[in-house]
Amino acid sequence: MQRLADLGFMSEGRNLFIVGSTGTGKSYIATALGYRACQKEHKVLYANTAKLMAKLKVAKAKGSILQELKKIERTELLILDDFGLQPLDTAARNLLMDIIEDRHGKKSTIIASQIPIGA
Repeated sequence: MQRLADLGFMSEGRNLFIVGSTGTGKSYIATALGYRACQKEHKVLYANTAKLMAKLKVAKAKGSILQELKKIERTELLILDDFGLQPLDTAARNLLMDIIEDRHGKKSTIIASQIPIGA
């Protein structure tokens, strides 16, 4: 845990997947790492994945999607909690993949999910 708290993964633009069943502390760990990043003056965005995608859908309808995407782009650490708990439509899935791909190797994303990797 100390190794993660050092935030070395952020300086390398690496992502972190936290996977486990309900009540195992995934959100707690993600939030603690986000708090640590804030202490080190990094820009952090914590969001429930489904709520973030719903917000982006509304922003797209209002014509403000680019501003919202720029906020995400400027974020040094994006934390997506409850990833995969609610199904996303095709447009939301594509947008989420674009966000993750745009950040790949440049800025870090923490994904917390109950769904095992490879499921």
